[in-house]
Amino acid sequence: MTRSVRLFMFIELAAFTVAALIHFGLLIDGYAHQKAGTAESVIALVLVVGLAATWIRPGSTREIGLAAQGFALLGTLVGIFTIAIGVGPRTAPDIVYHIGILVVLGPVWSWPCERGRSFRRRGQEFPAGTETSRSRRRSPATSCAPASAGWPATRRGGTSSDRSCGGASCPASPSRTRASSAS
Repeated sequence: MTRSVRLFMFIELAAFTVAALIHFGLLIDGYAHQKAGTAESVIALVLVVGLAATWIRPGSTREIGLAAQGFALLGTLVGIFTIAIGVGPRTAPDIVYHIGILVVLGPVWSWPCERGRSFRRRGQEFPAGTETSRSRRRSPATSCAPASAGWPATRRGGTSSDRSCGGASCPASPSRTRASSAS
């Protein structure tokens, strides 16, 4: 995960740096726009600081990446808004760039949703009684995935079910279905 976050941040940093250099008129003539160049420079600076912070605090790489890339996403959305209302540069390369950078920034927001992960660090307890606290205590053999030994799975008490988690926090488990239909 750490390498993925750093790789995405580096690619985004390069993209914003090149865009800033183009808007300052240093790489390609005809696309100069000082305000856009300044905005892209600020975003690139935040990404540099974030990238450096991932080496200083490797245990917080995901959170640092989300913060820096969230700032980049916000800046990109502001850029799209300025293009839409006619304040920002409205050239075809600018529009293509903003759409492309959104495609790169989009997957960033799937990182917190990876199976079994959240914004919290591993080992940190969740409030008692929450779905997350119950599911964190389960062993892999009693997760909500199909049993590896075969289908149907056997619950802890030796009873058979079509899910291996045994009930309470599985969305499709019989006990949840009964509870939701009774209400």
